[in-house]
Amino acid sequence: MEKIITENSLDKSIGRNKYIDLLRGIGILCVVIQHSIEVVDGDIVSSIIKFFAIYHLPVFFFTAGYFYKKPEELKGITLFRYLAKKIKKMWGPYVSACLVLYVFDIIFGIQKAFTLSDFLGILSFQSNVQLSGALWFVPCLFCSELFFYVIVFVVELIKTKLKRKDSSSKRKFLLTSDFIIAVILGICGMAAVYFGVLKILFIDVSLCMVPVYYLGHVYRKNEEKLNKFINPFIWLPCGVVMFLCNYFTGRNIDLPTRHLYSFVGLYPMIIIGLLFCMSLSKLFIKGKILTKVMSFVGEQSFYIMAYHFLIFYMVDLVAVTILGTGKDSIVFPSTFPALIPLYIVLGCSLPSLCAMLLKKIKIPRKIKQKS
Repeated sequence: MEKIITENSLDKSIGRNKYIDLLRGIGILCVVIQHSIEVVDGDIVSSIIKFFAIYHLPVFFFTAGYFYKKPEELKGITLFRYLAKKIKKMWGPYVSACLVLYVFDIIFGIQKAFTLSDFLGILSFQSNVQLSGALWFVPCLFCSELFFYVIVFVVELIKTKLKRKDSSSKRKFLLTSDFIIAVILGICGMAAVYFGVLKILFIDVSLCMVPVYYLGHVYRKNEEKLNKFINPFIWLPCGVVMFLCNYFTGRNIDLPTRHLYSFVGLYPMIIIGLLFCMSLSKLFIKGKILTKVMSFVGEQSFYIMAYHFLIFYMVDLVAVTILGTGKDSIVFPSTFPALIPLYIVLGCSLPSLCAMLLKKIKIPRKIKQKS
């Protein structure tokens, strides 16, 4: 099974890992489902939302850590160059998406006029645009990646200082130092949430997610060994444990509102949630059609995250126009329980298809420029 995952999940023609795209696909699908069913009251819906929240955002920190380059590959890369690279990768798409959504905010009358403060907020990773609410996640992930780079930088300094001292105790310390720093940063994040500090750019939450990011990095380095302990059927016991823990403790994980379950329970619950997703991914990858659909959704996860609120609003706008109830009856993020299937399907498919079309337009342009 491990060979199927590592070999068949990698699409060499496009350089993507379908297994990781499946993880992202599960995560983003659960995000869209959660936002679409929030309109429904009741204990069952509340339990589903709490269940999804255990893993649907942590899985993105995990997969980001999976693709983090090894420390030896970072030699010669200064902090400034690393920041420039990450800003180009994350800040550009964030600003572009927020500006597009800002225009729609004004068109739909959600935002009355374009203001300088709103524009500066977008540029500084602090958008106040209603339709861009789901993009709070981007600066949070950016900060987690930056903090992880600090871990790599510190560990490299320690290695340099202890270079000539080759005792077994020092070697063991080097093997565990990055883990220790990641845990310390996670504890600092939980303390920041408790005391209500470092809220800007969700730095408190990003610190909490550094150990999850680190887990993704560790998994990448030990993928073959760890895959032996992950099979397509452990999703069931993992799911039961998550449900029972939520039910009997009454606690939940909700990163944007800074609900972190408990000081002791946060990371064990997230790890169980990640195992749940990884097991489902191994199960899904057996089906070709399901793999294609879910990996495609995972590949377009940023665009779905960015634009599904816009799709929801447009669906609601059409519905209230037909019903004649007016825009004032629209509830954010979703209004009509009967339209939940439509929210989910369109919320995932339309952003994905638009992103795919844009990429196809860009690729021929690049080819023409090269020729």
